[in-house]
Amino acid sequence: DRLSLLLPALPTVSMEALAERCEAQVADPVSVCPHELTTLFFSSGTSGNPKAVICTDAMFVSDAVFPLSPLLQPLVHLSWRPLAHANDRTMCARILTSGGRVGVWRGDPALLFDDFYTLAPIRTALPPAVLSRLYNEYTAALADTDADLDIVRKTFSAAFGQRIKLVTVGGAPVPRHVLAWAKDLFTSADVVETYGITEAGGVAADGRIVPGVQVKLVDVPEMGYATTDKPHPRGEILVKSAQLAPGYFCDDAGTAAAFLDDGWYVTGDIGVMPAPDELHVIDRRSACFKLANATWVTPGRVENALLAALPQLRAVVVMQGVGELARFPACVAVVDSSDVGSVADAIATATAIAIATTVTMLNKGANLRSIL
Repeated sequence: DRLSLLLPALPTVSMEALAERCEAQVADPVSVCPHELTTLFFSSGTSGNPKAVICTDAMFVSDAVFPLSPLLQPLVHLSWRPLAHANDRTMCARILTSGGRVGVWRGDPALLFDDFYTLAPIRTALPPAVLSRLYNEYTAALADTDADLDIVRKTFSAAFGQRIKLVTVGGAPVPRHVLAWAKDLFTSADVVETYGITEAGGVAADGRIVPGVQVKLVDVPEMGYATTDKPHPRGEILVKSAQLAPGYFCDDAGTAAAFLDDGWYVTGDIGVMPAPDELHVIDRRSACFKLANATWVTPGRVENALLAALPQLRAVVVMQGVGELARFPACVAVVDSSDVGSVADAIATATAIAIATTVTMLNKGANLRSIL
């Protein structure tokens, strides 16, 4: 009745009437084959154009009913990443089927941490860029001459709200110092670096391969990676798991290239395995480009280094120059500063440092080396 008075133009219905209406319209259950297409997930794939990964009924149900830790209570989740991706869509399903609640962010990146603080989710998954942004804001706050370390730490440790117990970071290599900072700051939460693939599910957490998942490396001679490398084998990562997708929707060529007949999925990522159950991603096969001076650049690593080094950056993309500028890496940046000139100089300096310390370089002909 109060709702009818407040919103007279809005049709209202009582819960009792709604229940009666639903009972009268109950549909017969639909028989579904476990291997039938249920939904599609967006994926960049190994290379080339974006692809639609086939998710069967069995795969989706397995994800949706995957048991969550009893320590993650109350079950509250902030949905802020695109639902076209597998990560947030399956997590929303998992939270809801476990009796939890899902809140949706307001869609403004500038208000993302306000949404986190207000909703106070129990866990979240982040790309490295978001964690690097938070790190930059933290270091900028400490740079204030009047800053109190304890107050700054207390403020930033509540960036994801007062209930956060698990923060996973993945989707790209995470700068080591940023990850170490996060593990030290969020004392009430586990901060875990994850490696997963839309096509095959979770693969590793903090460098440890997930039980039940098989991983092997294969040589990439054109980039100088080999399974005989010392001190540890390196190469392209191939994965086999129970969650492996059957292929790409309406893309036979892409499926044939990435999903091998013997059940292995070709990830396009370069990894190193210090032990049989340990895996670290160090490169991306399709992302590297070669400059005219024979230097190979890994854009993702340079981008992460720039975001971690320059608090003024909101976003950055590194690519190869075109035409006469092909001997240089090009950088497109979104900055929080009116002094674009000084930021451009800082980007140029930081890019040179990043390339010197984090890119793969051509050494002695075709012998490509990478710094882990």
